[in-house]
Amino acid sequence: MDFFNHQLDRAESRYLVTGWTHTGAPVAEWLQEPPARETKDLTTAAMQARNGAMKLAQADAGDEGRENAQGLLRGLGEAMTAAADALAQDMGIGDAAEYGG
Repeated sequence: MDFFNHQLDRAESRYLVTGWTHTGAPVAEWLQEPPARETKDLTTAAMQARNGAMKLAQADAGDEGRENAQGLLRGLGEAMTAAADALAQDMGIGDAAEYGG
């Protein structure tokens, strides 16, 4: 969460832009906030850090919803495998697993 807060602070603070003139002289200018691309990158990094922290908090709390979702996905996968096997048999091509099913 510290990284999350740090990135948001950076996205809202002054930003030093550096570059070169057409003659090759270095130039620098302070902006009141980062350009749009940098703001997007900073907020994306912040949100990824927040999402990671939330996942860790859920894992530490023993999230029952996560276990339910895993069971649902496991059941869905088994149903899809059974449907692929049935289709393969109907088409007379044998076991669908042979074909990456």
